[in-house]
Parts: sequence; C-alpha cells; structure tokens
Amino acid sequence: MAQHKIGNRYLDDEKYELEAISMWGFWLFVIGACLTAAYMRGIMPAEWTKEIRYAFMIGSAISVGGFLAYLSPYIRMLFYVALGMSAISGTLYFAWTIV
Repeated sequence: MAQHKIGNRYLDDEKYELEAISMWGFWLFVIGACLTAAYMRGIMPAEWTKEIRYAFMIGSAISVGGFLAYLSPYIRMLFYVALGMSAISGTLYFAWTIV
C-alpha cells in the first residue's frame, strides 16, 4: 500500500483518491459556477428587476457547479484518458513525420 504525502498528512491510496476527487469537485464547481454566471449575465433581459436577474444568475450558477462537482470522478477520468490519448497520438505523429 502506497503512502501519499498531502501537506503534513500521509494518506493511503483510498483516502488519496477521495482527496483528489474532492479537489477536482471543488475546482469544477468554481469554474462551472463562474462561467455559468458570466453567461447568464449576458443573456438575461435588462427589463427584469435586479433581484430576479440576481436570483436566476446565482441559482443557475450553483446548479451547474453542483452538477459538475457531482460528475467530478467521471470528468477526472475523461481528462486523464484524453491526456493519455493526446500523448500517444502526438508521439505517433512525431514518429510518422520523421520516417
């Protein structure tokens, strides 16, 4: 069983995975909420009152951020698969152009 050092703590594999997934979930929530709020701010009509626009913007940002945080294990897996596939395809392309 491997030990991973996070700050001043040593974690086993299972706790390290939970730590990594929670970190991915946090950042996906923040990025998703910020992008959603910025998008919603641009598409909402100006005729609405400030309170209604604010409620729709915050509600949609929290909803999308929470959904992305919920899907964080799968998004993390897809990210690493895409990273691996791009490394393999880049290596094969480099080898193809040399020959």
